[in-house]
Amino acid sequence: MKRRQRGAAQANQRHPPTGIDFIALGVKSRPSGPELGDIKPSTSQKLTLSGERKRESPSSLSSVSKKPKHGIQGISSLTKGSRDFESESSGPTVDSVAIDVKPIDLIDTVLEAECEGDDDKIDGYLCGCIKSLRSNRAKPDPTLYLSLMYLIKLKPYLVSGSEVVIDGLSNLLKRDVAMSFKSKGNPLVSVLACNVLLAAFSEEENWPEQFVRVYIEDSLGERVWVDNPKCADFVQNIQTAFGTKVPKKHGLFSSLEGQRHGGSTSDLTLPGASPGHASADEDDKASEVASEAGESVTDKDPDSDLDKVPVMQRYTVLQTSIEFEVVESIREQLVRRQPMDTGSRNMLRLLTTTSGIVEVRVLAAPRLEMWLQNPKLTRPAQDLLMSVCLNCNTHCQEDVDVIGHLIRIRLKTKPLINHYMVCIRELLNQHAENLFTILKHTIYNELSNSRNPNNMPLLGVIFQHSPEPAAKYLAMVFQELLANREIGRASCRERV
Repeated sequence: MKRRQRGAAQANQRHPPTGIDFIALGVKSRPSGPELGDIKPSTSQKLTLSGERKRESPSSLSSVSKKPKHGIQGISSLTKGSRDFESESSGPTVDSVAIDVKPIDLIDTVLEAECEGDDDKIDGYLCGCIKSLRSNRAKPDPTLYLSLMYLIKLKPYLVSGSEVVIDGLSNLLKRDVAMSFKSKGNPLVSVLACNVLLAAFSEEENWPEQFVRVYIEDSLGERVWVDNPKCADFVQNIQTAFGTKVPKKHGLFSSLEGQRHGGSTSDLTLPGASPGHASADEDDKASEVASEAGESVTDKDPDSDLDKVPVMQRYTVLQTSIEFEVVESIREQLVRRQPMDTGSRNMLRLLTTTSGIVEVRVLAAPRLEMWLQNPKLTRPAQDLLMSVCLNCNTHCQEDVDVIGHLIRIRLKTKPLINHYMVCIRELLNQHAENLFTILKHTIYNELSNSRNPNNMPLLGVIFQHSPEPAAKYLAMVFQELLANREIGRASCRERV
């Protein structure tokens, strides 16, 4: 802009007074050509500047257009573990801000920088600590992470007030790309990052959206810290973004547990499982073994049990955007044709956790029968079935469609059928209108060509749950059938 103003001023000073001078300039002075060219800098520079804008505008527009999809791309590529929050942000990165400091001097240097009011130095020292932890995941320095824990417990705003520090700690929750895919590695750094972020945001009502992204990444991946009991408070506060109603300890009762209790639902809805309840599968056992390695982080604090952070809604403002991103991520994962391996089981666990979102229930319900019939996915599929039934409490059109899919599930083995009946009983408890919807779908399914062999036991469960309302609704359904000419009185009489 200054260059254009200077060029315009020079052009006014050298305005040619006569045409003769102009001809002389054109004939003789090629060296003065640049001076003549200075008459046009406003247009030429305008063109070049506009050209630069045009060259910059695609990148700027692409960055703007990608920002709404930021969460979608982030979540959909979570299993790859290749995306860093630092590279996405337009601000400074951890590596560019980091200031190396000896672990033993971390507390003194940070407190001294705070007394001086130098926020840049505070961010630099904390980023230097994060950088050291990231490069030494296998065996981090105890002095370093204990000093960091002390600082954050003493002054939690040191983390919550700095975006670059939050991004750095969030990256510690991501999978290390240099790590072998067959091993989870030492979870100590991830457990440390969870507890540091929890301490920093325990008093905050609105948490960053990137916590949900790293949660979903780890849920679809190795579940290093998602299943770790030392991160339970942090995980449960993140899960409030989904509004899912599930029993505590995330492991729902399997069909065998339902059989052990005679199909009763009284124990099913208790917060915890019974002492004899086995883990969901081998991955749960591996998570428990890995969690033992991370106990040294939080066990250093004798007041850890006294400083429980309450579980409260942390994503009221971002609820809509988070639900959209989660649904898009799950939809993309379901479209992929992948073998039934650990990743598929983790996908079902994520669906179980996010079943509070109605679109997730719509995506999961049509596939439940296939997953339940697969021996490798039976247990997580049972948990997903129970979670879907527990969260069908809106009776919107989507939930009505979900109930229709649940009624059409055809199961053959007795353990699965017993668990299915227990889930239907829970479904009846979730909304007053679910009873009529379930009864109507069951009767219509019995009159259809693809009759479910479990319809009669299902009707027995319905009448055991609510005898008088069920009889009333059944009469209403029969009246509707008798008035329906397409079905016919003969077919209805046969079924009755």
